Amino acid sequence: MVVTQDLCLVCAVSYGAVCAAVDQLAVREVALVSLHPERLDDIWGDICRVASALDHRAGIEVLLAGLLGRLARVERQAEGRAGRPRVVTVEWLEPVRLGGTWMTELIAAAGGTPLGVTAGQQAPILDLAGLERLEP
Repeated sequence: MVVTQDLCLVCAVSYGAVCAAVDQLAVREVALVSLHPERLDDIWGDICRVASALDHRAGIEVLLAGLLGRLARVERQAEGRAGRPRVVTVEWLEPVRLGGTWMTELIAAAGGTPLGVTAGQQAPILDLAGLERLEP
């Protein structure tokens, strides 16, 4: 089985190149699972897809319930805190690329205010002046 992603073309080999490599190198049929999580819910779905591709569905509900429970605990702890820090995540330095897609949901769950990107949006590129204007 090969697990890849086709969400970010900057930081990964293209899906087509992965398919071509698998076709050339595999001595038998290989399952290929490409992930494309734009939101947190997509990540939970991707976990299920990988488990299914591995034919390992037993216990997946327990795993997901545990992960969702941990996230809910973080959210509850964050609710009781005064103030919300203004947070920028940076995925790439040259050029500066903000953390997009589901990163904003993690920031919000932890009690922060994500800056420069909305949930589900691809990572935008900023110059240093644009990054400074966000005032994280």
